[in-house]
Amino acid sequence: MNANETGYTYSDGTTVARSGANSTKYFKVEPIKGRVLNPSAEGNKILVVESILTANVAYYDYYDADSAEQTTDSTYNGIGFLQTAFTATAQSLIATTTVDNSAASTNPASNASQWNSGTNDYVCDNTSDKIFLLSEKEATTSDYGFTEYDQYGEGNSRIRVTTDYAKANCAFQNATAGYGG
Repeated sequence: MNANETGYTYSDGTTVARSGANSTKYFKVEPIKGRVLNPSAEGNKILVVESILTANVAYYDYYDADSAEQTTDSTYNGIGFLQTAFTATAQSLIATTTVDNSAASTNPASNASQWNSGTNDYVCDNTSDKIFLLSEKEATTSDYGFTEYDQYGEGNSRIRVTTDYAKANCAFQNATAGYGG
């Protein structure tokens, strides 16, 4: 396991190396903490995790933008983040969600046409996933408790702390502030 950049440290103060020197590490397993973004919604709820848990989760080995074809790398079937982070019982409680991959989902909630005139060259069909990253629109929705898009630094409701495990898997971390991005 290797750091994204030099200068990262684990929570115990040891250095996260960029070489094979850090290839075997043991991490304390702690409960995943999150909050429900839409507690009053009927049906399924959206849970956002409060820390960056991992990085570089690979499922697809090739995407051809011209043909919009995606080739699945079956190496990770059944052994991805969902299967390793959650028990079988917990997995059965996580609903499959239709994820909006439209151009509108890649723009801030307050002004859907603000960026790129509301278009996106990389838009694709919606997907069905149990675990997914929030869209730009979702991550700027004030009803979900997020601040406006143009706010940075301390107090930004989208900032997450990078876990030691994520640091070891090449997650980016703001070295001076200690949070990921």
